[in-house]
Amino acid sequence: MTRTTTYTTDGGDLVIEFDYQPYEAATDVAPATPESADVYSVMAGNFEILDWCSEPSIAFFEEKCLESVQFERDNSF
Repeated sequence: MTRTTTYTTDGGDLVIEFDYQPYEAATDVAPATPESADVYSVMAGNFEILDWCSEPSIAFFEEKCLESVQFERDNSF
């Protein structure tokens, strides 16, 4: 499921687009899969910066994406 979140930095907002995979419980034929976020775009203004991001930065953005999903879950009515 494709989602978008905004992460605010001192230099401005980053718009992060990511694919979200929710947690899936184990079945008789498949192991459980944890929830995950796969970042495929990080925009700083009109510039795509994902190719310039380090692996630790991408992992950080993935964590922020999962936090945004949790925030939506906690605040939905």
